[in-house]
Amino acid sequence: MRLALVDQKKLTIISRLSWMSLGVISAVNHQEKQVEEYIEAAFQDLEKTSYDENLNVLYYLRAVIYKKLEKNKLALMTLEKGIQFISEHNSHYMLANFYYLAALLVENDKSRAYFSKSQLFTELYKEKVFDKI
Repeated sequence: MRLALVDQKKLTIISRLSWMSLGVISAVNHQEKQVEEYIEAAFQDLEKTSYDENLNVLYYLRAVIYKKLEKNKLALMTLEKGIQFISEHNSHYMLANFYYLAALLVENDKSRAYFSKSQLFTELYKEKVFDKI
């Protein structure tokens, strides 16, 4: 029923972020079926949407959701897709956070590499890293 509402009008950035926020809440409550519905709603026709840096947040929140559901492999794949999405749009917004979260998901050497990249973007762009994940 809720997803039927998505089809009725063009999704805005705010509505996409709202769907992902509902996904985070559902993940905290371990409601996996609802999580997937919210993710699907947020990402519907994303490739047809004009780019805005706030769209980067969708990938980050999706990775946070998968981390909360202990699906670390999916979380890491999502972060990699998000990094590609950001790079394709010549942006750097959220990259420090993407690399920080990736560092939390992987083992030793790779983790250090991700932490280094996170620190680089933090220093270069003065981006605050959300470390309370």
